[in-house]
Amino acid sequence: DRQDLPADYGNLSPTDVRVGSHQGFDRVVFEFEGTGKPGWFTRLTEEPAQPGSGFPVEYAGNIALNVAIEGTPAPIDPEKQAKWIDINAQFPGAGSVTEVKLSGAFEGQSVFVIGLDKPRPYSITRLENPTRVVVDIQK
Repeated sequence: DRQDLPADYGNLSPTDVRVGSHQGFDRVVFEFEGTGKPGWFTRLTEEPAQPGSGFPVEYAGNIALNVAIEGTPAPIDPEKQAKWIDINAQFPGAGSVTEVKLSGAFEGQSVFVIGLDKPRPYSITRLENPTRVVVDIQK
C-alpha cells in the first residue's frame, strides 16, 4: 500500500487514461483537468470494490492494482460531466496490464482498477502540464 496526499489537492476531473508497453515496464497514465494536485492511495488486491457501496469490481487479470485518486470530486454540474471520462469506462491493457477501468467516484475520490497478469513492483509519480498520475509497472 502506498499513498501521497499533497496539502493542496483540489478540484480535478479525470479526462483520459492511456496504457502503453515499453522496454522494461508498462505504463498507465491518468490525465486530469482542473486545479490543485491529485493525491493517491494504491493497493494490490484480488478483490477490488466499488467506492461507497463496496460491491465487487469484475476485472480482467489475476490481481488488481487499486488506484484511488484524491481531489477528483464527482461531476455534479454539466460542465464537469462533459470533461469526465465515462463512469463505466474501460481501457484496453498492454503488456502485463490486462485492462484499466474506473470503478466509481465517491467523496472526492475516483477509483481505478488496473488489472495485472500477476503481482509486480510498481512506482507512481505525479506530473504537471498537464496534470497526470503515472503508474509504471515493472515487467
